[in-house]
Amino acid sequence: MKYRLSGALFLAVFLTIGSAWAQTKMRLLSSDEVAASAAKLSSSLIPGIVDSPHAIEDQSFSVEGSGFQSFLLLPVKYEWSNQANSANPADRCGVFVEYSAGASQFLPIDEGLWTCFSFDAVGFVAATNPAPPRLLILYSVLLATHDEQYASIMDWNASSKKYVWNQKLSNRLTLSGKATSIAEIKRLLKGYEGTKSK
Repeated sequence: MKYRLSGALFLAVFLTIGSAWAQTKMRLLSSDEVAASAAKLSSSLIPGIVDSPHAIEDQSFSVEGSGFQSFLLLPVKYEWSNQANSANPADRCGVFVEYSAGASQFLPIDEGLWTCFSFDAVGFVAATNPAPPRLLILYSVLLATHDEQYASIMDWNASSKKYVWNQKLSNRLTLSGKATSIAEIKRLLKGYEGTKSK
């Protein structure tokens, strides 16, 4: 599997300055921390995985805050196949979340619709209540003739106490054609109605 980083965008985190951020802290994980967390990924978390997942170290974070359980966030690339197409596995992207209490979850960010070419950026938007921040993912997919950037939004679900993919909002951002950076995604989100974390 080949991994490529977007030449137009450096791996970065864009933090919003505000009172909410006073209670939320993010830091990049060390190589050892990334390796230890990535070792906990398994086929039970990623059905259809073909090879060992590749964690994107420069965009892996520890997230801590007041009023919610701290967690580790690892963007991951991996090869995936299903029984109908087992001879031609596809490159996919996902997010591994490891919570401090021991629980974990894995969320595919592209739903297998396209080949995930690269992660471009990870960002956060603080919740207005004591809850984990909204996750903003910018990644590139490989289409027939060119690469195209897609946005994926993960919201915290208080009922299940896990992150869920916000398909409607992710599609809206992507179809706008303007979601080309974390800063631009945040600007677009401010202009949308009903985009608060669930």
